[in-house]
Amino acid sequence: PKHVQEALLSAEDIRFYSHPGVDIQGILAAAWADITRGKTRGGSTLSQQLMKITHLTNEQTLTRKLQDARLALELERVYTKDEILEMYLNTMYFGNGAYGIEAAAQSYFGKPAKELTLAEGALLIGVLKGPGIYAPHLNMEKSVQRRNLILGLMHDYGFITEQQMEKAKDEEVKLKLQPRTSANYGFYIDAAENEAIELTGISRED
Repeated sequence: PKHVQEALLSAEDIRFYSHPGVDIQGILAAAWADITRGKTRGGSTLSQQLMKITHLTNEQTLTRKLQDARLALELERVYTKDEILEMYLNTMYFGNGAYGIEAAAQSYFGKPAKELTLAEGALLIGVLKGPGIYAPHLNMEKSVQRRNLILGLMHDYGFITEQQMEKAKDEEVKLKLQPRTSANYGFYIDAAENEAIELTGISRED
């Protein structure tokens, strides 16, 4: 839905349709936050995030950051903005074993992405910041706080009215978590999970 796309832009990259893949203004704002408040902010665009997650590592070095910037610029020379947005939403991890917005909608709410409400869409976009922290089945309170922050941003950026924002903030989260089976995730994921459980001592549910 359009509101899911708008939630993503509001939360992660509001100048997505106007920058060439790298947002100098966003980088400067992040650097200023580092200097003035000692608070690390992300300056990466959706294109940079997509390239990092699909082609690079999470290494926090200048070399890696320059690599994802270069790849993001190349990506935007080959694909349209809409295609990149679609790739992003179909690639990113939403927690609960779900990669992509369609899988996330089914995994958390038992419905296709096209049927997500404004509140549900904003909540799922909120999970992207940290599935281990903001996934609703792990921490409902933080998940709702993040959802409401994104709804506020959507209002600030003019995507939704104040009435729509307040109605979405008041909407109760009704999860319909789908059972995880080997048929859904494959033998490889099950094997990786089993090994992780043995190594960490963390339960499968956690």
